[in-house]
Amino acid sequence: MVKASNILVSKKLLYHIVLTVYFSLASQMATAQAATAQGTLEERINRFLAQFDANADGAVTRAEFRDGVVRQNSTMNPQRIDDNMNWLFPRFDMDGNGVITRADLVRNFAQSRSHNAQ
Repeated sequence: MVKASNILVSKKLLYHIVLTVYFSLASQMATAQAATAQGTLEERINRFLAQFDANADGAVTRAEFRDGVVRQNSTMNPQRIDDNMNWLFPRFDMDGNGVITRADLVRNFAQSRSHNAQ
């Protein structure tokens, strides 16, 4: 038995409560993430830049992109993230100039949309 605020609760019940809250939060996070994947092209681009453009200059460098990926995947091995950068960054840097700009994102999202429609 565990006593919390003058209430006696069995460990089994406490474990059940914790799991229920955890799965409820996980479900809410998944719903929120799905909602942020939606929206107009402008909203999606603004969210991307807000997440990755650390100095807000309108261009996401490879370092800013990597740092953003690390923030979002904190449990992933940093070496694995570095390995994936060689594949991932050029998918967003559509013109190959070394930074991801609003124009790159417009092209990327438009290309993704037409590819998904097929």
